[in-house]
Formats: sequence, structure tokens, C-alpha cells
Amino acid sequence: SSWLEGPDGQTLATDSQQAAVVFNDSLRTTYMAAGISMADVYSAFESDDFATMVQTSLPSPNDMLPLSVANICSFTYMCDESPVGPDIHANVAGYSLIAETMQERKSPRMGLFSFRVNVWLRRPWQHIRNAPSVPASVRAVEHW
Repeated sequence: SSWLEGPDGQTLATDSQQAAVVFNDSLRTTYMAAGISMADVYSAFESDDFATMVQTSLPSPNDMLPLSVANICSFTYMCDESPVGPDIHANVAGYSLIAETMQERKSPRMGLFSFRVNVWLRRPWQHIRNAPSVPASVRAVEHW
């Protein structure tokens, strides 16, 4: 997360959040016009909450972070050290939250995507037969 890089990174993070709002609104409008339901992952990740500060396991000065930044660290590989991170893709916890959010907005057109989420849960450096266990909430998505 750019937030961890100091004042310039924190400015970039808050500016990016504003751009994400515009982008998500555009996507929502486009999908609604096509009759497709859109899961609000942006809200599920609480991406706009820079006011609520939470304790993290990161070393000082990043031991207290805005909730939005802490969630990015918790649900993606953005705060992980190389060779795993930084990587914006969701981790198992992040894909689980995405699946739960999709299930709340259940749509027949999301079935294929939800199957792909199950396939992509495995970290790229792990062989498929060594993949981590998938939470029950995610396994349920494939049955839509």
C-alpha cells in the first residue's frame, strides 16, 4: 500500500480513493443499464474509511493505520514482503469477502465469475494439489 511509504504515499492513497469512487460509479451505471447486478466490493473492503484508525501487526510507524489501509493489508498481498508482495490481488481472506459480497447480490450472471473466484483462490506459487483450504462461504458460491 502506498500509504506505508510516508506523506507522499498517503496523498496518493487518498487521491486514488477518490478516483475509485468515480470509477465504481461508472461501472455501476454501466452494469445497471445492462441489467447486471454489481457486488459492492469497494464498500465491503471499507475502502473510503481513512478516519477510523486500527491497530495492526506492522512495525511502527505503521502499527496504527486507517481502516481502509489495514483492510488492503489484510485482504490483499499489498503489504506482504517480496516475493509474495506487494501484489494488489486478493488473498484467501479477500476472495472470501468478495464471495460473500457477491452472494449478497446474487445474480444468475455471476455464476461463471464465482466459479473463477474459486479457481483463483490458490496462490500462484503453490501447486494446485497443495492449495490452501477454501472457506465454506467461498465453496458455497460455486453452487449458484
